[in-house]
Amino acid sequence: MICAEDLVAVVLAAGNSTRMMCAKAVLPWRGSPLVCHQVRCYHDAGCATVIVVVGGAYETVVVQALGSTPGVVVVRNPDPSRGMLSSLREGVQSGLEMGAKRVAFGPVDLPIADSVPIREVLRAGRDTGYVVATYEAQRGHPALLSKGVAEAVCAASASASARQLLSRFACLEVPVTDPGVCGNLNTPAELASWRDVQEGRI
Repeated sequence: MICAEDLVAVVLAAGNSTRMMCAKAVLPWRGSPLVCHQVRCYHDAGCATVIVVVGGAYETVVVQALGSTPGVVVVRNPDPSRGMLSSLREGVQSGLEMGAKRVAFGPVDLPIADSVPIREVLRAGRDTGYVVATYEAQRGHPALLSKGVAEAVCAASASASARQLLSRFACLEVPVTDPGVCGNLNTPAELASWRDVQEGRI
């Protein structure tokens, strides 16, 4: 196990998937609903507890897809229209209340193939405040926050963006070989394209 009990993961799965025009968190990805794939990757990387932040039009569908998956805590964002930072704050706050000293996180629509990039970020970031995966020098996800940075996330103004907030902290970039760390599945075309990319890497 790479992660100690003081680490939790957060999967950001709230929102209305307006460009996908369906619940993208439950679209099939590598043999399971996308949200379940993300949870499994964090579990496989050694994170015993994964907080899934839900909310918006497809909240019930996402919760149903998760079912009674062990090691999952569902947290609700009452207004995901406030932006990604609002969901991150909900998840991070829950993690800190559980006693976490480090919080890993990423969006539900991250088209990674497996747990490898998560493992690499966790391994590199044991003693660093802010760590992020990169591919060809481009920053993506997952990211890892120390307790201090996580507390700053929770204290941030509601008008701030996650990108602006995290840019204030020194960042350790961890190069990985999975291009999916810099991807998003916002549209049907992107979903099809990333499926081709990842199937081609097998």
